[in-house]
Amino acid sequence: LSPVCLGSLRRAASINAEYMGFNVDLPDNIHDEVQRITTASEITDAFYELFPRSKWQVEPVWGMNEVYVASKKGHGSDKVFYTKHIDGPWFFYPFASVYRCIVAVSKNSEIATLFPEIDKKKVLTDGDVCGFDFSREIHWINTVDGKANQDDDFRRICLKLHYVVYPKYFWWYGQALAYLTTCYNTAARQLFVSTLMPKTNLAEAASSLIVNTTLFAYGVQEYMGWTNVAYVLTCFWIGSKSDFRLRILMTSFVHYFKYLATYYYREDVCFQRFKRDSLFFKTVALVQIAWYYLSGLPIRASTLFSLLLVFIGYGLSGMATTALGMDLTYFGAELGQVKPKQITKFPYDVCPHPMIVGQVIALVGVHVVIRDLLPWLAPLHIACYLAVLSQEVFDFHKSPAKKSSSKSWD
Repeated sequence: LSPVCLGSLRRAASINAEYMGFNVDLPDNIHDEVQRITTASEITDAFYELFPRSKWQVEPVWGMNEVYVASKKGHGSDKVFYTKHIDGPWFFYPFASVYRCIVAVSKNSEIATLFPEIDKKKVLTDGDVCGFDFSREIHWINTVDGKANQDDDFRRICLKLHYVVYPKYFWWYGQALAYLTTCYNTAARQLFVSTLMPKTNLAEAASSLIVNTTLFAYGVQEYMGWTNVAYVLTCFWIGSKSDFRLRILMTSFVHYFKYLATYYYREDVCFQRFKRDSLFFKTVALVQIAWYYLSGLPIRASTLFSLLLVFIGYGLSGMATTALGMDLTYFGAELGQVKPKQITKFPYDVCPHPMIVGQVIALVGVHVVIRDLLPWLAPLHIACYLAVLSQEVFDFHKSPAKKSSSKSWD
């Protein structure tokens, strides 16, 4: 940033407790600098290292770019930045994303930007750039322990630059997402600005609503995933309009495909999201199995045999999960997240692959009860588990790619 531009920003910071200026409304000297930085090769080249030019197009979203000056205390609705959150609602828009890039303008050693899903913490100071998915990546800011540097600015000043990434030659598709995100950002920003320093009961209520809505949106994203929820709700709607078995087929086997694909590829996997997605879809599958099993449980001789198999099978699988731990259960060793460990306690000391063996035993018990209503459900689950077992036994996975010497974003 030129000295003239920096001086203008710092004057704005000294006058305003909070200041936001969209690119189109900025004074000419700042506007031109923001335009230049937005198209800087240092940023666009970093995108194209992640998204090859032969397949992807990266373009600025000019209507969202802004200069942001904020207190380091977090007043009013500005507190939302100090809580885990996602910025946008278009999480379900497939094959394209809008990215926000934070360009630090002020000198800073007090505020860190955190990305809990990938366990990264960045203290952005003058000239640093950090980018993330506007509608999908959980992030927040927090104070850094320790004494601030004497040359730190007393306010947090940054540029918020935005880029839409979409498949090459699908210009209209990418621009549709850019337009939707711009409309949402403009409306949300107006509400946000009006509640930065609330002085009335109505403003306080609006500020509280912003924070609580943000907490709810973050909670769903962290523990279930908005895309996953949208997919399951869509499948339930399709099932309600057609055949309920279609809904079961579309929602009961997603986690197996995630297991197989993740074990095979292993690279560029967000471990926290993989665990979240796998647990979510496995829970959806088990809830549906339990519903049809319990609602169709007959009073006959085979019922006791079925209950016994279910109890033994899921009990064995549960003990295996407890012994192994969640991280190792979900390929933590294969993905390099935890160190490999030999488990020798029960049930691993008496049974090979007890988790899958237990699931298969339980599913045989389930099949005894639901075979008339859904004769294919339990056998398909068993076939999927056997596919996962085969992949693990034969260690079938892609050979790791050679490490690139080029540097890019984390």
